[in-house]
Amino acid sequence: MCFSVIIGRDASATGHVMLAANDDWPGCPGHVHHVPRKSWAPSDQFMTVKGVPIPQAPATFGYTYSSAAYETGTRPVSWADGVNDQRVAVSMQGVYAFANYQRAGDLLEADDLVILMLERGKTAREAIQLAGDLIAQYGFTVSSIPGAEGTVCMAVADPQEGFFLELGPGGYWCARRVDDDKAECRPNCFGIGEIDFADSTRFLCSPGLYEFAVEKGYIHSGAPLNFASAFGGDYSELNSGYGGALNPVNTFRKWGTLHRLGGLDIPLDAQIYDCRPLQAVTRSDLMELMRDTLAGTPYDLALRPEAGPHHNPFWMEISTSIAQSGTVICILADLSSALPDALGSSIWFAFGNVCLSPFIPCYTGGCGLPAAYQRGECGDFRVEDAWWTFQETAQLCERNYEAIAPTEVIPLYHALEEQFAQDMEQAEQQAAALFPRAPEAALKVLTDLTDRQSLQALDVASRIARKVKGKYLCNTILDWV
Repeated sequence: MCFSVIIGRDASATGHVMLAANDDWPGCPGHVHHVPRKSWAPSDQFMTVKGVPIPQAPATFGYTYSSAAYETGTRPVSWADGVNDQRVAVSMQGVYAFANYQRAGDLLEADDLVILMLERGKTAREAIQLAGDLIAQYGFTVSSIPGAEGTVCMAVADPQEGFFLELGPGGYWCARRVDDDKAECRPNCFGIGEIDFADSTRFLCSPGLYEFAVEKGYIHSGAPLNFASAFGGDYSELNSGYGGALNPVNTFRKWGTLHRLGGLDIPLDAQIYDCRPLQAVTRSDLMELMRDTLAGTPYDLALRPEAGPHHNPFWMEISTSIAQSGTVICILADLSSALPDALGSSIWFAFGNVCLSPFIPCYTGGCGLPAAYQRGECGDFRVEDAWWTFQETAQLCERNYEAIAPTEVIPLYHALEEQFAQDMEQAEQQAAALFPRAPEAALKVLTDLTDRQSLQALDVASRIARKVKGKYLCNTILDWV
């Protein structure tokens, strides 16, 4: 279960596209890894999830990506969301109601495509066209992840434009550009409506898609093609928990986005995924959207009887809110072109429950986050692993959510993020001034900042955990602590 949102460049307060995504898989620690640029020999190969190699490109871009600590085929970590050093961001969410036309020999899975797009895509549009070419050559299949053998919708963006790319097993696919003045989201379902095949600026499609839909009986020749209606369906025998477009976990998260950003109160079953924001969306606005629990709306999860006497909004195993107790990691790509390409733009990561975790930044030109953020295993709590540190702090709020979260946790993390932003502004000015005469020194300024902020976030989380464990004891609160 995952969720992505793209803010068009004219809807953004920054003047460039932003992308955010939650990767949700309860109990799976999240990692952040960095892969540097590399040149390859003609004999080198890219190993697919299924263990079948394909030719590698002569050169690949560097990229920083998040992943979950579960093995899929040949890949020790799965479900990558990332940004490359060309400022191309890719995220994905599983889709579990779809037409399956998988063929014998279809090779590529979603986890292959994300890495290949990050390695080779210079723009969002180019990355999508690359994925289409690879699918035409090697085929596309459902995921090998046990219990989640679905297909995928991807969010793909660069500073100028963003797309949602919806992929079906067997090689049919469509991508639609997000309008510059809109915000658009996607939960675990297809959402592209009627396709204008004459508009190649807004739509990219697999060759023969229209004829394929006619052949399969989804439309009559000459009729318009609604991609989601034709290929998405509203039910799933594969994973009824996530289901199709009308499943509550999808309708409520979509509704929450359009309500929070656009002030809309649409019917839950309306097939609408975008809106014009009431005001330009800031990076902080986007962070708060990813933390949404439907608070202050008729669907507020904290006010349900299941939330208990302490009004814990995270009582659902598969939640109808964007924020989840089972989030692996959240990525927010702030795709600014203000700094030189070698320094890059900022990527922010939040580990575990985004509502109860700080966003920690790094730069696409750097080397990702420190070692503590690159590890963590399922079922193996280790305080030295960053994910488990943040996970523990979030779980401690279960003792008395209403008393702990709004006072002991959330304000401290928000203050930390504000400090991070201020420190980044100063460091970026210093790095930009240094870059023309000392590019390596300029990059070191930003890399050192990333290391300091990452370790500071861990220290704050550890101190919060110690205080909560010492102050909130079962049915007793030590008010004097």
